Amino acid sequence: MHRSVKHVSVSLVLICLAFVNAQPPPRNGRGGGFLRPISPPRFRRLRGTTISNTDSECKRQTVRSLTGRCTSAIDPALGEARRAQFSYFDVDSRTFNDEGLKSARVISNIVSDQNGDTSNRNRINELFVFFGQFIDHDFASTPLSDEEEPIQVPDDDEHLSQSNLAFRRSSRQRTSSSSRKERPISVLSSALDLSTVYGTDSERNKFLRVSNSCKLKTSSGNYLPFNTGNFINSPSTSSRFYLAGDTRANEHPMLTVMHTLFVREHNTICERLDEAVPDMSPSDKYEAARAINIAQYQKIIYEEWLPTMIGRSMGRYRGYQPDVDPTISLEFTTAGFRVGHTMVGNGVSRIDSRGRRLPLIGMEEMFFRAGNFKQGDMEDFLRGAVGTRAQQVDTMVVDALRNFLFTNVRSEEGIDLVALNLQRGRDHNVPHYNDLRERFTGRRARSFGDVTRNRGTQARLSEAYDSVDDIEAWIGLMAEDPSGSAAMGRTNVELWKREFTRLRDGDRWFYLDNDRHGAIPTEVLDAVPGLSRDLFSGRPLFEDLLKRNTALESRAFSTVPGVFRV
Repeated sequence: MHRSVKHVSVSLVLICLAFVNAQPPPRNGRGGGFLRPISPPRFRRLRGTTISNTDSECKRQTVRSLTGRCTSAIDPALGEARRAQFSYFDVDSRTFNDEGLKSARVISNIVSDQNGDTSNRNRINELFVFFGQFIDHDFASTPLSDEEEPIQVPDDDEHLSQSNLAFRRSSRQRTSSSSRKERPISVLSSALDLSTVYGTDSERNKFLRVSNSCKLKTSSGNYLPFNTGNFINSPSTSSRFYLAGDTRANEHPMLTVMHTLFVREHNTICERLDEAVPDMSPSDKYEAARAINIAQYQKIIYEEWLPTMIGRSMGRYRGYQPDVDPTISLEFTTAGFRVGHTMVGNGVSRIDSRGRRLPLIGMEEMFFRAGNFKQGDMEDFLRGAVGTRAQQVDTMVVDALRNFLFTNVRSEEGIDLVALNLQRGRDHNVPHYNDLRERFTGRRARSFGDVTRNRGTQARLSEAYDSVDDIEAWIGLMAEDPSGSAAMGRTNVELWKREFTRLRDGDRWFYLDNDRHGAIPTEVLDAVPGLSRDLFSGRPLFEDLLKRNTALESRAFSTVPGVFRV
């Protein structure tokens, strides 16, 4: 028995599997082979390349592939699913690197034990965190290997009674055919391409589509379709659960809401195309709708969501850059992008159509529950997320997240998401915080006081680590004081900027590229009323997308500019 059992609300569900992948999708359904890495590519240097060097395979491609192949016109393998992740440090992840470090659970207990709320100063709401998880599931999903590296739990641990927390290392692949270095794979494409909606596997994609139609399948109430095709899915292949492009759509209701929203938007676009270009074939309409949906999603990320976190707009887009590698990096997926754990409180609100806050729902009712959305559920969750402020980005994580007790998921006893973040960093051999700081800001921290002005955090870091150089990537990035108007520290801001710049500039299908506009046909851009204005003007888009695909009313949104602030 565990020593402490606390109420766990739906906010836990946001986090528990989203970033750490504690429950990888089962392999015993259709599409399970897509969880295995593919042969490493031939190494190719990108520096100095030009568009004239476009690979012959990529020259023939007229629409964005599902797998991310030919995201780069120069090397088809860059950004492709089932390949090793990029590294800013040329990391080799074969060796598990915990040399000289305390147990990840011990460090979590020292540094991240939180009491009470720490609402963020930037007025960022919980919809921002949910949307961030949806983005994460668009480019990061790493299956687990059979290699075990359990996390030791101290004998006097106040909350967890087991001697260790189970931990399996990530599945890896060589970085190239000419190298022995290995890194964790992602079975998703690196591109911001809504693989969450459309999948990366052609068999799954075909099942999600309505035959001989532009549209995607839905179930009663215009929700996601059910998994009647026995595809790999979390928590099981049962037909009681919804099916989406990504296997994790059932983890918790707000993630299901995000998936449903963009499926509905795809079908809304199809209806607009039926009116604007009636003579276009169903398959061409589908590809056009997919391209428009992805373009809107990219616009929301770069013009509304990302500036909310980094405190500024991204640099000017100069068109597709063929010498940029668009592959997602392990420093970003393993450390920099895992800010959501610190931003979640002890509960997520629901607000009804009259503006009344509804009671929190316990995890035992919400975690991987079968698909049973009813009319009004989406709107209640969305209103609650829009109207609730997220926690501050810092090292502190609410107790429930650090001492999570699974009650209905087999093979899990207790879990500490901070410890898992640290252990995953050791698994992937991510460089320590000071190495990232030097790389992205040009300066190393010489003392714990250089990391943060918060004396309490300084003291906890010095207790957990012998030297400032020992601070691990995730904990150091979370510990930094917010930079200017950003919601996080300078090192992570610079990492995010570098990462999202590569994902944008190295993607030849990015929606702002004048040669392709994300594969939206020119005739569609000209024929669909308001489409060019929506995509290429500076006006916000996400609120309109929410309103036209739900029953949300205008008063559900804050008067603060931007859907992601409360």
